[in-house]
Amino acid sequence: MYKHVSTHSERFPRGDLWSVGRPPLLRIASWLGFWTTILFCGQAAAEFNVVPVIPADSNVMEAAPNVPPAQSRFLGRWEGPLIGHKGQIPHALVVERMKIKGATVLWSTGDTAVTNAQVLRVDALMKSEDEMSVPTVGRPMTYRLNSDGTLSAVFTYYGVELWGTMKKVAGPTLPYAQENEETHWPAGISGLSYVQKTNSPVKAVLPNDLQFAPVSAVPPERAPWMGKWGGAICSNAFCDAKLAVLNVVGDTATVFPILARGDRIRVTGTHTAQFVGNELRVITSNSNRLTYRMRDTNTLEVYGLSANGSVVVWGVLARE
Repeated sequence: MYKHVSTHSERFPRGDLWSVGRPPLLRIASWLGFWTTILFCGQAAAEFNVVPVIPADSNVMEAAPNVPPAQSRFLGRWEGPLIGHKGQIPHALVVERMKIKGATVLWSTGDTAVTNAQVLRVDALMKSEDEMSVPTVGRPMTYRLNSDGTLSAVFTYYGVELWGTMKKVAGPTLPYAQENEETHWPAGISGLSYVQKTNSPVKAVLPNDLQFAPVSAVPPERAPWMGKWGGAICSNAFCDAKLAVLNVVGDTATVFPILARGDRIRVTGTHTAQFVGNELRVITSNSNRLTYRMRDTNTLEVYGLSANGSVVVWGVLARE
């Protein structure tokens, strides 16, 4: 029935969805293409497939015990059209997991006569107990709980405006259980190759005085992580990234990551990181997240998410 379900990584495979500062005009055009098609060609949207795609693996779990009850009202499946100046498109939001400062959500728009379906599973940011910011195709969308039990959706970016009122759809909720937080890796990252030369005006340079533990002192299964890694990431190699894994004790690592983007260094300094399965996860002091996973003993994949969910970068690093 549906033409195609596009993830964000399929539509934007080069590793830089949401930018810091004003993006180039061509990037704006890419982001706005999906939305402007809806707004100005979307009069027939309701005449096509009106049900958004919900993957079979989607499920809702009770909120963590420390989440305020008012915030927990976001949990569940919400449905309602997104309305533009000249049309509308079917939309569903499934808030699957809820924590104090964030949530895991499934964001979906239905297939129409003029656009393909869009399905994203992303990490949302809680701005308050009744306001959530969700990264979408281009820029975050804001959702607010209303006193009548509905959910308001608002999107505004470079003159594009979408809005809607959504209602909760009854459905099962799993009892709360502690889970390892899942990293929602872009599907297209497996097709990316290592790029050495960066186009970033500012370069990432590791300090010369870093102290590395002997590899023999590191757990054997973590030894391949030890050492220096680097590569050009982001769209058009516009970011320069480095990582030094200095020591590993159990599932805890001491690392020195650097991310240079545009005119400045975005992440730097010594951090404590955690191994979760085959991933190495770093949370900086200002809540930015960098996640690494080993493709082979000479290649790492990196995925970065800013604290407010407005910057996402990914790419491939090689051993130096």
